[in-house]
Amino acid sequence: MVGFWSKSRKRIKEIRKQGNSDEYNIKADTPIELEENGTTSIEITYTSKGKPEARETLLIAIDYPCETEITIALLGRTERNKVKIWLPDTTAKVGVKDFCIPLRAETEEKAIEGLGFKAEIRFDASAFIPEGALASRIEGTDRILEIEGQGISISTESKKIGSFCGQVLLANQDRTPLRIAKIEWTGANIETETKDGSLTIEGLCQLSLSRLTLMTPLELVIKPNPVEEKIEILIRGIKGQEYTLEIINTLGITTELLPIKLEAEELIIIKRLNSSPSGIYLIRIGTQAKMFLKL
Repeated sequence: MVGFWSKSRKRIKEIRKQGNSDEYNIKADTPIELEENGTTSIEITYTSKGKPEARETLLIAIDYPCETEITIALLGRTERNKVKIWLPDTTAKVGVKDFCIPLRAETEEKAIEGLGFKAEIRFDASAFIPEGALASRIEGTDRILEIEGQGISISTESKKIGSFCGQVLLANQDRTPLRIAKIEWTGANIETETKDGSLTIEGLCQLSLSRLTLMTPLELVIKPNPVEEKIEILIRGIKGQEYTLEIINTLGITTELLPIKLEAEELIIIKRLNSSPSGIYLIRIGTQAKMFLKL
């Protein structure tokens, strides 16, 4: 609210913004007749549009006793609340269901209430299958999850503001980064600091690097994928080299070990899977690995 006082009689013809800022709303019923030593007030509302501050000029046009204009500088500043939001580093065994990963947050200074948020989480789709009603989609090799909440209160103490649950899979790598790709807030002007987390699988035995280097084939191809009854495994490598083919299920258990020797630079192996349970499997030869789905 801005007050206006006049020593002499005046008439205010118009009150408006000189610029085109949409952060300010001016409420005044004009024309306004001011008697000697008269006063009036102008209601000015400032609404932040995401900027740290906004400047504007208030113009007051007077047409009695003479025409003149008075300008008043307006400066609106927005209080920004700093929030740290992060995903933790987690560890789980392959095949575990209902494994939940929390999204946590805390403020740097004072508590904030009545917040709403929408977060976008990205990770390798081979590492985790979400369960429940969470919205998700696949882009390339990434799965993208959307988590949202309303009426959230955040203080200087760490607090869970959301989570996502699902089944841990046999990922392409032991440690899968969990990234906060996007975060949007409603209810306050928030400056966000994000920290990514990870999901590390356990329960798998790793061969030594020296052995893997010696056994690494040049190429490993499997088809079809998904598979119902039998799968074709194509190995291209060094003629005369010996390898070990390993098939691993989603629990990280080796279901078959098959020693092979390349009599030529290319070898095709046909494996029947009629008796194998449905699920995701990994075929590994040295450091080369391919996943397939048994229907």
